[in-house]
Amino acid sequence: MDEPKYAFDRYPDLHELVDRGGRPGVHYMLALCENVTYWQKEDWDLIAGMPALTVAGPKGEVSMQLMGQGEPIIGATPESWEAEYFIDMDADPKTGLWSQPSAKEKEVVAQQNT
Repeated sequence: MDEPKYAFDRYPDLHELVDRGGRPGVHYMLALCENVTYWQKEDWDLIAGMPALTVAGPKGEVSMQLMGQGEPIIGATPESWEAEYFIDMDADPKTGLWSQPSAKEKEVVAQQNT
């Protein structure tokens, strides 16, 4: 795993990490480096060329990697698509920062609880 090269005092916006806010059809997640292997088993891939980054909050700091899942939609422009972007919620208690679960994350949790 790369040494962190980017540091943030909050969870960065996707536009700060990838050109034009990502590629249509690809879902993005900022994952704890210690969870990368787990997420790879769940069909997430590391974003090529993206170094690890540090996110620091009031409780501490963590190293994170940007991961992606899905296939780019050919012919779609970034302007016509807002990429889904998730934060590995395991980072929240370690940093003291709190991510807001997306609608998709809420749906997955609801399905798991039924």
